[in-house]
Amino acid sequence: MATAGTDREALGTRYVGALAGEIGRWLRAVPAEEPIGVCFSGGIDSGAVFLVTHHVLRRLGMSPARLKAFTLSLGEGPDLAGPDLAQARRFLDALDLGFFLERVEVDPASLDPMEAVRVIEDYKPRDVESATVALALLRGLRARY
Repeated sequence: MATAGTDREALGTRYVGALAGEIGRWLRAVPAEEPIGVCFSGGIDSGAVFLVTHHVLRRLGMSPARLKAFTLSLGEGPDLAGPDLAQARRFLDALDLGFFLERVEVDPASLDPMEAVRVIEDYKPRDVESATVALALLRGLRARY
């Protein structure tokens, strides 16, 4: 017999419920005219955050038109656009939500792993890689908005 500690469905329900609760609290604090953005790769984590945010916006009677799924692109062409953009498109298109995708193009030369190390104060390769692209995405968003 599964317990709450090992039952995947129960764990998933608790995870999504906790996520929805936190997103709801945050959304209530954001002025109604402000846009809402999710850094979105189309993977399971950002996918869950995006879908729960979309759900909570609707549940609270707020406009989901405020929501954007921001995805990093390193330029034109399949090699430069990167796997995140293709994955993000597939994820959203499969749910007929592709109109939420906003591609944020940055120059590949702007990726600076040393800056990421300074910001996160860590040297684990996956953490540095993640922080490097996150910083590039956020710089691109700041330049755009």
